Amino acid sequence: MNDPPSIGTVLVVGITGSGKSTLCNCLLEIGPESDEAFRESRKARSETRHFKCKTIGRWKIVDTVGLGDTTVSPSVVYRDVAEACDECAKTGIAQVLLVCRGRLTQEQLDAFDNISRVLLDERMWSYTTLIRTDYAPFTDSDLCAEDIEDMREHPVMKEFLPKIGNRVIHVDNQGRFDSSEWQAKRAQSREKVLNHLTKVTDQLPPYMPPGLQKVNDRIKEDLRRAREQEQMYETLQEQKAKIEELEKKGEATEADFMRKLDLERRCKDAEEGKRQAEEALVEKIEDMNKGVFVHLGRGIDNMPGAVKSACTIQ
Repeated sequence: MNDPPSIGTVLVVGITGSGKSTLCNCLLEIGPESDEAFRESRKARSETRHFKCKTIGRWKIVDTVGLGDTTVSPSVVYRDVAEACDECAKTGIAQVLLVCRGRLTQEQLDAFDNISRVLLDERMWSYTTLIRTDYAPFTDSDLCAEDIEDMREHPVMKEFLPKIGNRVIHVDNQGRFDSSEWQAKRAQSREKVLNHLTKVTDQLPPYMPPGLQKVNDRIKEDLRRAREQEQMYETLQEQKAKIEELEKKGEATEADFMRKLDLERRCKDAEEGKRQAEEALVEKIEDMNKGVFVHLGRGIDNMPGAVKSACTIQ
């Protein structure tokens, strides 16, 4: 009897507004209005503000913070890095999907390359696929092949494509989410990507890069504490909300009022505990990587040259 295929993590990366979250929702067969959906946007401001991970079949799909968003705070970026490292440590990386609209710019590739050198290693390229979104004739294999040939003539792409074995998947999952045309395009796009994932993950087992493992080993205890405090805060808030409902109905007792005061105090303690744990995450990751992770949220334009050339965990 054959063993069932192992689950691996699929990291979905790209600049803000590239269609990362749209692609994730397409793979999961959920619309953008669903409570379970990854947030979608074409804006220069990332809608992915908190770590998102959902399982589909044999893969865990992770939507990362967009490259180039100057409005994302470092604490959000670091927390997402920590969560992504933790998921990868559990399963290994099955594939990295680099999402783009049109052609990649040199700045986008530099950002991806620098961060990848910190977290991953040279084997990364064997696990990377370029996802070309918003490509209207995505079902026409001849036109898709022509587009790849055109990419090879592009000054930036001609060096990048051979690194990833010319793995490019064209999709088109934009449009009105309530239209039959949108549903058909998404279904076809989903099939193309999942068929590709099946093919490549059958050929290469998931792997855990040393850089990711080292980051995870350093921060996993702080991440655990942050999660515990976050869960505690949510539980306390739910209990406080129940008392507030009794207050609205005029049914709250003196004991309820005292209980609410205690809950408010404990909520503040939980918030402070979470803040301290996340500060520890920031300090450790910055110490290991000289601040490079902040460029997940803020792009690479302002990264010092010395950091660019030395983005390697020692």
